[in-house]
Amino acid sequence: MAGEQQGTIFIALIEIPPAIEAKIRGKYPSLTGAEVKEALQWPAKTDRRWEDHPVHGLRVIAHGATSSGRRILAAVHPVDAHDGHWRLRTARAEGN
Repeated sequence: MAGEQQGTIFIALIEIPPAIEAKIRGKYPSLTGAEVKEALQWPAKTDRRWEDHPVHGLRVIAHGATSSGRRILAAVHPVDAHDGHWRLRTARAEGN
């Protein structure tokens, strides 16, 4: 994984497991998986960086916005980072 930290982080596809969608909707009822994808998945313009979290491990933290301007913050783990495939771990609307 260390090699994947070098270069551009490409987010072509965000996979959202049903349990993660339910967790997010439980904490932030107005936030949907569709909004997360709109804000962070290609062709969205995002700020993203690798983070090596002591509990959650290596992940990417991404910030983006929906077309309506809602700012989204999310953590994603690589499924296949080279191909741009990620799995959502958590997300929230900024300002919540």
